[in-house]
Amino acid sequence: MLIDVHSHYMPRAVARALEQRDEAPRIFKRDGKPFIEYGEGSAAPLAPVFFEPELILERMDEAGIDHAVLSVTIPGVDWLGAEHGEEVAQAANEETAAIVARYGFGQAVSWTEEVPRYLLIWISFLAASVGVLRRDHVGFDVLFNALPREMRRILGVCLSLLIFGFGWIVFLYGIVFVQDFGGDLMETIPYKNYWYYPAMPISGFLMMVFALKLVVDEIVRPEAAAITGTTVD
Repeated sequence: MLIDVHSHYMPRAVARALEQRDEAPRIFKRDGKPFIEYGEGSAAPLAPVFFEPELILERMDEAGIDHAVLSVTIPGVDWLGAEHGEEVAQAANEETAAIVARYGFGQAVSWTEEVPRYLLIWISFLAASVGVLRRDHVGFDVLFNALPREMRRILGVCLSLLIFGFGWIVFLYGIVFVQDFGGDLMETIPYKNYWYYPAMPISGFLMMVFALKLVVDEIVRPEAAAITGTTVD
């Protein structure tokens, strides 16, 4: 049995990060072909075998190699700063794990695609409710700011009440969604939809709470956000 302990692969996340750079290490094109520049005066063609697991397997078959220890090729993610390095490293690890599971064990790691989608649902709904509190949703305030002070206060209360009504609808139908579809299984993960459908009623409930806070602010606090254009804690 032959084992290759020095097999390299470039995850797409690392490649995309390198393509966005203007200085080494970076990926650039010359005569329509991709090159990778490791440092000043050090560049090499970037062969498709770095990106395609099928090509790696073909090379292994040609050389009579039974197994390979797959690792991320240089320059890796060490050159990235703390702001983006962790994100790229996580994406690279997930992609590499999915390749090993698919081609090494014959079973795809489905959660690498499905779980981020469900997390995005939670983030989107929670961000919508926080946007109510911070007044970060899209709005046209030119006419609003031109109104007299008391008119702005009254209109601010009315708008907050409308948001409260919208939150009630999201909350009510969110509960219906959980009751009707929460017991269904997720697409590829053996868990039920109770894990992500509650994002809808929870977001609606928070919208109502935050909208009521804005109503109280407009009535009892002269520095309320509808008047000053800022958020009141």
